[in-house]
Amino acid sequence: MRKGKKNFLLKCSAGCLIVLVIALPVSFFGWVLPAFYIGSGYVAKVVGSVVFTAERPFESAIEEDVGPWNFFSIDIDKDTQSVTA
Repeated sequence: MRKGKKNFLLKCSAGCLIVLVIALPVSFFGWVLPAFYIGSGYVAKVVGSVVFTAERPFESAIEEDVGPWNFFSIDIDKDTQSVTA
């Protein structure tokens, strides 16, 4: 391979690596992190509605309504009727 072509490929590879190093954190904080905030708000709203409005037990809310979103830690304050996920 010629030296000029080899330098060109090396520069392209370095450029792609730099773009990935910048793009991955930006995409994580720009898309993935807000999705967790939305998910935790959804879980808190559903659990609060089930526990305080429908007056069903907390375990029922987790099993039947939250389902795959069960990886959030959920705190219920029955005195103020608030839920934090």
